[in-house]
Amino acid sequence: MTVNRKTTDAKKSVKSAAKVVRVESNTVAEKGREFVLATVGAAAIVRKQGEKLVANFLDETTQLRNRATKLATNVVGDVQEQANGVLAQVKSAAAAKAQFAIGQLYEGKKKSKEAITAYQKLVRDQPGSGQAPEALFRVGVILTAEADRGNQNQANLDLAREAFNDYLLQYPGHSRNAEARKFLSGVGGRDLQRSYDIAEFYEKTGKTESAKVYYRDIVTRSKSGPLHDKARARLRQLGE
Repeated sequence: MTVNRKTTDAKKSVKSAAKVVRVESNTVAEKGREFVLATVGAAAIVRKQGEKLVANFLDETTQLRNRATKLATNVVGDVQEQANGVLAQVKSAAAAKAQFAIGQLYEGKKKSKEAITAYQKLVRDQPGSGQAPEALFRVGVILTAEADRGNQNQANLDLAREAFNDYLLQYPGHSRNAEARKFLSGVGGRDLQRSYDIAEFYEKTGKTESAKVYYRDIVTRSKSGPLHDKARARLRQLGE
């Protein structure tokens, strides 16, 4: 009886132990499976993250490359534009000097009409050049000289006055402003003298009313001075 009972108890113990082993084995297997799955999942996540990081990196690299290309293009464009501007200025300065030299050449040969045309072209086309003020001043000087020589006296005096006035308006502060004002004063004096000569001519030929017109014009324009006083005196003698 005792032996059989012990045998039975031993069998039960073996069965219990086997059961425990099976449970533990299953647990270990499940844990192992979970570990493997977790490892695979982690690897997948890492792979996906890695792919995303690589994609982002490539995208950022592309953007940087595009920005760099755009920046380089803009820089090259700016440099080219600046170079073109400098080249245009150089060409403009050279053209102004050449045009002024043409005017000087004609002026030296006493070809007044051609010289005036050359100087006026310079002032019209390149008014901001360094030669433009002098060119416009010389237009007035040439016209004044032509009037002195008796060439279309009044017309040249009017044009000379216009040239000097334009010069003073367009280029105030230029080195020859004072000379231009003296020329203007002289032109005004010549103009008044011419009017007085005409008035005397009309008076001597018996055209009194025509003479009065010129005497009055002198008095109005001159305001004072020798010709002003002489014209006023002639008007008084003529009954005014």
